[in-house]
Amino acid sequence: MTTEKFNLIDEVWLPVLMKDGSCRRVSLREVFGETARVKGDVLRVLAEGPRSLNDIAVALGIGRGGSLGSSLEELVEAGFVAKD
Repeated sequence: MTTEKFNLIDEVWLPVLMKDGSCRRVSLREVFGETARVKGDVLRVLAEGPRSLNDIAVALGIGRGGSLGSSLEELVEAGFVAKD
């Protein structure tokens, strides 16, 4: 008997709703890797000095909502960023 293995971290299995309304499956690594990347990018921008949400979005070349907004909220909750 052969036992199949399924890696929950790397296998594509998690259904997500995309910004355009379509649905696709992604891995946990893809989900959390993007979040970590955005947080790191935000902190690099903020290391240069105080910035508004719009300034951060422009510096990163991404929209103000979505992963940027949620990343900022998580950084505020963790105490890395102060909310004005």
